[in-house]
Amino acid sequence: MTWLGNFNEGIEQTFWVYLIITFFITVITWLSVATQAFKVASTRFSLILRDQ
Repeated sequence: MTWLGNFNEGIEQTFWVYLIITFFITVITWLSVATQAFKVASTRFSLILRDQ
């Protein structure tokens, strides 16, 4: 298994890749939470109570 011996040194990991991934994850999370909050805020409270 010596062919994987220098695998970690052969891949260059740049910092900006992690920044871009973090940005996209933050945007997707924010949009998901905002969409759910908007759905809850836009429903009439009386309809929610009637279903209970």
